Amino acid sequence: MKTKLTLDIPDVSALTEIPANILLVDDDPSILIAMEALLESPGRTVLTAQTGQDALRWLLRHDCAVIILDVRMPQMDGLELAKLVRQRERSRFTPIIFLSGVDTMDTDVVRGLSSGAVDYLVKPVLPDILRHKVDVFVELFQLREWAKQQARRQSEERFRLLVEGIEDYAIFMLDPDGKVASWNRGAERLTGYAGEEVLGRPYSCLYPSDDVASHQPENDLKNAIEIVTGEAVRTDTDRHMVKKDGSQFVANVMVTALRDEKSTLQAYAVVIRDVTERKRAEQATARLAAIVTSSTDAILSKNLDGIITTWNSGAEQLFGYRAEEIIGHPVTRLLFPDRVQEEANILDGIRRGERIEHRETVRRHKNGNAIDVSLTVSPITDASGTILGASSIAHDIKERKQFERALREANKELEAFSYSVSHDLRAPLRSIDGFAKVLVEDFGPSLAPEAQRCLGIIQKSAGRMGELIDDLLEFSRLSRSELERHTVDAERLVREVWFELGRQDQDRTAELIVGRLPKCRADRRLLKQVWTNLLSNALKYSRPRQKPRIEIGSLDDEQQPDDVVYWIRDNGVGFDQQYVGKLFGVFQRLHRADEFEGTGVGLALVDRIVQRHGGRVWAEGRLNEGATFYFTLERVHEHDSTGRHYGFVGRG
Repeated sequence: MKTKLTLDIPDVSALTEIPANILLVDDDPSILIAMEALLESPGRTVLTAQTGQDALRWLLRHDCAVIILDVRMPQMDGLELAKLVRQRERSRFTPIIFLSGVDTMDTDVVRGLSSGAVDYLVKPVLPDILRHKVDVFVELFQLREWAKQQARRQSEERFRLLVEGIEDYAIFMLDPDGKVASWNRGAERLTGYAGEEVLGRPYSCLYPSDDVASHQPENDLKNAIEIVTGEAVRTDTDRHMVKKDGSQFVANVMVTALRDEKSTLQAYAVVIRDVTERKRAEQATARLAAIVTSSTDAILSKNLDGIITTWNSGAEQLFGYRAEEIIGHPVTRLLFPDRVQEEANILDGIRRGERIEHRETVRRHKNGNAIDVSLTVSPITDASGTILGASSIAHDIKERKQFERALREANKELEAFSYSVSHDLRAPLRSIDGFAKVLVEDFGPSLAPEAQRCLGIIQKSAGRMGELIDDLLEFSRLSRSELERHTVDAERLVREVWFELGRQDQDRTAELIVGRLPKCRADRRLLKQVWTNLLSNALKYSRPRQKPRIEIGSLDDEQQPDDVVYWIRDNGVGFDQQYVGKLFGVFQRLHRADEFEGTGVGLALVDRIVQRHGGRVWAEGRLNEGATFYFTLERVHEHDSTGRHYGFVGRG
């Protein structure tokens, strides 16, 4: 789209204010004096020269509205001079009027036209004709100069409006003394100063006091002058600058010294951009690079074709390759043949923007040995979000794998030992219990009351010892069993446990209210044991109440946003909060066995199972006001139900 430039027609007074030079060239001084007197008027300057050389010297310093030139002059005639004038860029189109004698008129006309003359006058010149012709050329010159001035003013105005409207950059002018002469919106936004607050103030008002004391503002302006004169090379400079409120920011500063044709300093143009966030990002990147470089984990990056692009010292230690040996090569160098497809699947996931976390796998050392590693792979994106490649962190888990193998061997031995202990302990217990029954059945009536009481204690203690052994073995077995994590419908699992408990004790009545229970990721068999123990516990300790009431619900986990907090509350006898630390210990009980049955293993088993899932367990309670138990598990984000109310049921 073209911009249309409109100019108003000036009046005569406006034109006469524009100076115009008239150059007279003649070797006769009397003619020069006469024509100078004839052509002088306000706004006009008549320049005179008696030789072609003098005329050229005038033209080097001045632009002229018209040149009046004698054809016949010694040394350099007017025709030669006209050719030289036309060869000069600034005077190529300056009108030339030749003066010629009658005897040479025809010859001079032909040669003059070819030299660039626009008119001829015959000596002696008629004053009115000369004045009229010169007036025309002078007015045309003044009109052209006026149009240039108007166009320049309009261009400057448009540029001023453009600069003032820019908000992302502070753009302003300083006078030769370094004081603020203009101020745009960007400068207001960046510094907090309004134009009227800063105009006329020294440039140094934007510098910290330490920089002012060290004359940094003056040095920056001096450097701008040296750049213009070629004494220094232009570079962008970062400076700390001060806002109106006293706060500082990092600014990228460019100062340009503006000089006129005579190399006189006219002003400074200053452009400032806030680069505080860029500097922080650069510092963060540098810190991150230092962390990556010094990390003992193997950290590498690769493009979407699987070509390695970066390699840290940790990768060199883990895989044995130096950076220059591996960068530019495919990552398959680190893989055994049976793992190549695994890497292809990882890259496919990266292209979809997926992140791989803590995947345990095997990689190959430079010497061919297998390395157990835990991989975390993340997409690398540019500013627009386009995926460019992947960063991979490989953590050496060799020691952990060795420990796990040793632990599995120890568990096998412990399992064999537990079976042996169970068998060896149960045999004498069965004997004790069996002989006690024989004594009661065969000799009970003949035994003294004290002997009968002692036999009862023996039988009861043997039975309790059997329960303790069973619970201890179950605790050991569940603590060692492998986790098989799947998505578990918590509400469905609670309902399943509730009805199984009801079938075991159909005489018990209780109300169960189940709120919103999001699905979780867990081992279903072990989680069922957790709910079984917690519901059994709630039923047992709410038994003294006329209307036992149990509530189950969930909360968002504030500590771990990806987890869910499940809770179960009863209106039972509760407990003293100061002893809460004993609740989850093996064989630890807060109530006597004659009040409530149990061995003190159930809650310890809950704690162990939840911890194995990476969760937390805690409890809150008050004596005779019930208790609430909480535990956390990894949440599966799906549509959650609104909860169920099972009401009063005739089973526990």
